[in-house]
Amino acid sequence: MNWKVLGLVVAAAAGGGAPALAQTAAPAQATLTLAADPVVTDPAGSFVTVRVTNSGASPVAQVKVGCEFFAGGKSLGSSSTTLYAIVPGVTGTDQVRLILPEAVGQATPSSTVKATSARCAIASGT
Repeated sequence: MNWKVLGLVVAAAAGGGAPALAQTAAPAQATLTLAADPVVTDPAGSFVTVRVTNSGASPVAQVKVGCEFFAGGKSLGSSSTTLYAIVPGVTGTDQVRLILPEAVGQATPSSTVKATSARCAIASGT
């Protein structure tokens, strides 16, 4: 994962567990908090729902959240999303999705390996 990680890593375990939370440092004008739900899999791959809360006094134009997906400790790949216009007191929500190559016809289906966890971090916020 080649991101400037501004805080702790969020590990979202598969299953129905409670969301994992991490406090993150942010630009001086905002205080951002990252939360991630457990990893979910479907026929297209795996995804994690992420939420970024702005508890600061200034709006944040955009926040990039990146996640690396794992199965049994092995990295399956990474993906990211950008949340826009998070004003003070508001939480931006989106999904970070890792689409398996076979789901889009780019490879022969290998096996039913799906992500069981993800580590997510705020990569940037402006």
